[in-house]
Amino acid sequence: MATALRESMDILRAKNQVQAHVAEAGLSFLKREFFRLNLDEFLGDPKEPLKADEWLEQMMQTFEMIGIEDGGL
Repeated sequence: MATALRESMDILRAKNQVQAHVAEAGLSFLKREFFRLNLDEFLGDPKEPLKADEWLEQMMQTFEMIGIEDGGL
């Protein structure tokens, strides 16, 4: 019984390690993709809210395109 429990714990530990590596690799990929895009910085005039809305919409589309969801990180 103790051997079975030990084997189960080893399996769970290995599974958690794999999941952590996959999550880390996913974040690294998203960061690389985000910086590779070299997105425009918002330099608009605060008195022109439509330009800010356009920039924000562009950023949201970019995040969606590379798979970053709201609150996903």
